[in-house]
Amino acid sequence: TGCKKTGETVAAPETGELNDDTLRVISYNILEGMKNDRAKNYDNFVAWVKSYDPDILLLQEANGFTQESLQRLAARFGHPYVLTNLKATDNYPVAITSRYPLESRRRVTLNVSHGAIFAKLSDRNLNLVVTHLWPQNYWHQQGDGLGNDYRLQEINTVLDSTIRKFPQESNWILAGDFNSVAAKDYEAGNTANSYVVTNAIESAGFTDAIHFLHGYKQKSPNSVTNSFTYLFTYPGRRIDFVYAT
Repeated sequence: TGCKKTGETVAAPETGELNDDTLRVISYNILEGMKNDRAKNYDNFVAWVKSYDPDILLLQEANGFTQESLQRLAARFGHPYVLTNLKATDNYPVAITSRYPLESRRRVTLNVSHGAIFAKLSDRNLNLVVTHLWPQNYWHQQGDGLGNDYRLQEINTVLDSTIRKFPQESNWILAGDFNSVAAKDYEAGNTANSYVVTNAIESAGFTDAIHFLHGYKQKSPNSVTNSFTYLFTYPGRRIDFVYAT
């Protein structure tokens, strides 16, 4: 998501030079380290990123990448700054690549499945957080149905380590794969879904940026997914979000 208006053309700044008018951010779950593009040396991915020319990439499932190999890949689309969240107990790390210098503030790894990275855009008063919450409907064991409880614990850990810990800092972006749905995507009174994760995020001061910029619900939900159709294209139900203060 970005703050660029439709039809507006903004020249990309030189690497390392901050453009105060525009910041383009993409959050993307790249599916097990872009396994479908690995045999082609990630050429399709690099071309895709270049076509959108983001300033920041917030990645989930950076499987198989090391700090060094992700730096080499990011350099191909003009992002010299890279932060990874590699940990021995998880194969699905998150990562940030950037056109601009990043200040690493915290890597959240305890009491979470895939963790989070908390960083600051060094040349701007803006905090960035990327995370990926637990994908299953169980927690401790198959069939216990505690997946939402675990995801709520995870997001509270992330929020406690970031925006709640630094309430005096007002500019934040929180994005990733939350494996959760939002109440505003469904009919009022729908009890089939749990909204505890997304409600906690909004209660902490975040706004769903995609919905804020583009989301106008049609009167009737999709008969298959029971979710609303928006003026922007979004197939299926939303479980990936970009939030901002």
